[in-house]
Amino acid sequence: MDMLLDIGNRRIKWARSDDVQKWLAGDGSTSSQDGGCNVIHFSRGNLLSEFSRQFRNIPRPEAIWASSVGGPGAVSEIQAASRELWGIEPNFASSSRRHGGMVNGYDQPQQLGVDRWLAMIGARRYVPDRAILVIDAGTAITIDHVDSTGFFGGGIIVPGLITMMDSLHQAAGLVNVRPDLKDNHRFVLQNPDTESAILNGALHAMTASVAGAVAHYREPADEDPVVVVTGGDASLLKRFSQIRMREIPGLVLSGLYIVSRESAC
Repeated sequence: MDMLLDIGNRRIKWARSDDVQKWLAGDGSTSSQDGGCNVIHFSRGNLLSEFSRQFRNIPRPEAIWASSVGGPGAVSEIQAASRELWGIEPNFASSSRRHGGMVNGYDQPQQLGVDRWLAMIGARRYVPDRAILVIDAGTAITIDHVDSTGFFGGGIIVPGLITMMDSLHQAAGLVNVRPDLKDNHRFVLQNPDTESAILNGALHAMTASVAGAVAHYREPADEDPVVVVTGGDASLLKRFSQIRMREIPGLVLSGLYIVSRESAC
């Protein structure tokens, strides 16, 4: 059994390879992944201690495969924790020019964020032979297009929901807002207080970015991409968007599993 790690800016998602294999045999829905995906929240400086605390009683994995956008510090801490707990050197995935039938159209393929590349690989497994728009809604929102032949020509990156609200607090001194969206929350443009104005403004910016991208890629008469959303804010985006989309949790881990299996052969 291998361990798979998706290391982001604020949290680590992890799963056992056996669980991800089961996801890929299903339809990718949230219900098909119950109990398989685990989350560790961390802040800068405590990643090593939090990782060690969470995994101290986990049986030694055969191998560790990781995707990291957390920077060199996060990589160093994961390496140190893996050595300390199990004496294992983790394998870190990277973006490549090609994978299977997919082609990375970046001018310099290695500069593409590995999480984006793996999410596209994972999405392609669930939605083969169709154009797809892969949206990863987290600290940043990435919107990436893969055509029906498997060619990725590029995408866009916009601030995520919390990042947008944090930037207003830090740069403009506005009230620090954290989303507490009740089931009956109404998304409106006329808000009677600053907190609601910030929250609904961020929601509007998030959903409008996605709507614009979907409209752009639906212009060609011969292409209607399947919109796939993943990430920590995927459910919020799906809830408040007017766009029909398919939510598939853990796409980065799914892509990482696919890459790890082929690398191990």
